[in-house]
Amino acid sequence: KFNITSTIPKIEFKKQLVKNFNVVLHNTNEDLRFSTYFEYGKKSPVQFDIQSVVESDSLQLNIQLKDHTSSMHIGDIQLSTNFSKDEEDQLITKISLLPSNFWFKEQKWDIKESNIICKKKSFTFENFRLQNLECFLNIDGIVSDKEDERVTISANKIDLNEIFSILNVKNFSLGGILNGNIYGETLLKNPHINASLDIDEFKLNDTPYGNLFLLSNWNDKEQQIDLDAYLIKDNDFPAVIKGYINPKKDEIDININAQDFSLAFIRQYLTSFSSDFNANITGDVKFVGSLRHPYILANAYARNGRIKIDYLGTTYTFEDSIHSDQRGLVFDNITIYDKQNHQGTLEGIIYHSFFKNLMFGLNIKSKNMMLIDTKFADNNLFYGTAYGSGSAQIYGNSEN
Repeated sequence: KFNITSTIPKIEFKKQLVKNFNVVLHNTNEDLRFSTYFEYGKKSPVQFDIQSVVESDSLQLNIQLKDHTSSMHIGDIQLSTNFSKDEEDQLITKISLLPSNFWFKEQKWDIKESNIICKKKSFTFENFRLQNLECFLNIDGIVSDKEDERVTISANKIDLNEIFSILNVKNFSLGGILNGNIYGETLLKNPHINASLDIDEFKLNDTPYGNLFLLSNWNDKEQQIDLDAYLIKDNDFPAVIKGYINPKKDEIDININAQDFSLAFIRQYLTSFSSDFNANITGDVKFVGSLRHPYILANAYARNGRIKIDYLGTTYTFEDSIHSDQRGLVFDNITIYDKQNHQGTLEGIIYHSFFKNLMFGLNIKSKNMMLIDTKFADNNLFYGTAYGSGSAQIYGNSEN
């Protein structure tokens, strides 16, 4: 018999922090027992208390989670694992999830009883399910390299806002309530993926767009995913989307027929110089290029356009043609108006790499046009309203 105990006060690795790491390992006449306790995280540490028992061909595991600050119970996960071999002497690992639960953002999620069977060339999910009231994510089927085996992922009332908060995606966000199914075949060899999804109250960067309906089908001849989707809002269709994604060729080609489609989702990329930007565009927009470096091609007419130049305090409106090419969003001497309806022109480019690494170079030309409209609260040393003729240049990037 043996009994091994180890304690490590603190472990730091790549901005990750583990404190009070304790391990106890001992055996009995019948089994091997392992327990560990540690606190993970800096801002809101979570206590992990893990107990396991190892017997000849099985492993029992219990994981208790608590909030370190409040000592509130936030998770209880139980599973057992059995090991065996098939007729070809290949290892089979069967993971049996027992009824468990965890808390996420003050909501309790249940892990339903299910099995996951792992073999050399396949993973079988027997109704694996995470559920919170009517919301659930279910995985059922076989992930393998065989054409007659497939896996189905079903979603019901899944909040995409919560998903993106977990993923911590910084460049953009999707919101809405996801429903539908994703089907996968030969995922371990030549993945075939089909989907039928709808997103109610769809949002892009917190801008509401109505409901999104998406169908995707695997095109075996071209070895690509064909997409067919549309947005519907107030009985109108702001966008009809068709195209494909070809992983083998590293290629994307998606065409969006836009009808009064709002560009308000761009606003968050322009905050270094503008706190208000929008326009409703009608025309063709294409996402093309490689999957790693796509770009946007667009020729569209913009209605109800407006852009506020924060440093000047002025808001200009416009209705004109706008374009997008590999460089970014192009303003080609479009006519703009101040709030007194005086005219000027705006030319320049908002450069971006699919809305990353933004830079801009804009030139406003005016003739007796409002150039400054600031208040005392904006700048107590320099404020007021001024009209003038000439030009103003705005240069910078998303940080400055």
